[in-house]
Amino acid sequence: MPGADAAAIERAYRESSGRAVATLDRMRRESSRYSRETQSALLHAETEPTEVGPVHDDPLRLIFTCCHPALAPAGTSVRSRRAKK
Repeated sequence: MPGADAAAIERAYRESSGRAVATLDRMRRESSRYSRETQSALLHAETEPTEVGPVHDDPLRLIFTCCHPALAPAGTSVRSRRAKK
């Protein structure tokens, strides 16, 4: 039966071309793996910015710098507006 041979040939062709496409896809993924891992490591790095002094919170530092009771009350609003920029 000639139709059965054509179907078997077509099936074999699809399987072999599918394997070739899968191999190419795997090679493409592996070639970009290093850059993806590097970018991920940079995004998820757990490095803390080094702080100067005991205050580690920026809004709290702003309050201490601009609105401290020891400073003159007239200049606190000016300092706080300058610090926010």
